[in-house]
Amino acid sequence: MERLTTAFETADIAGLLAPLTQDVWLTMPPLPLKTHRRQLAGEFVATAFRPGWTGRLLLTRANGQPAFGF
Repeated sequence: MERLTTAFETADIAGLLAPLTQDVWLTMPPLPLKTHRRQLAGEFVATAFRPGWTGRLLLTRANGQPAFGF
């Protein structure tokens, strides 16, 4: 989880995608976004990582599972 958090905060797309399976789903409610496949998820995330990107994730749990706050 720490490596995933660091990858997100440093805009490391390869690091973000590494732990995901090929059949990952990316959804972003309330937007009508639903993307299937690791490559498409990476392409979507890459659009957010523009010059000057800053973001911080806080590790937490939701329903007994690892989760993040943004």
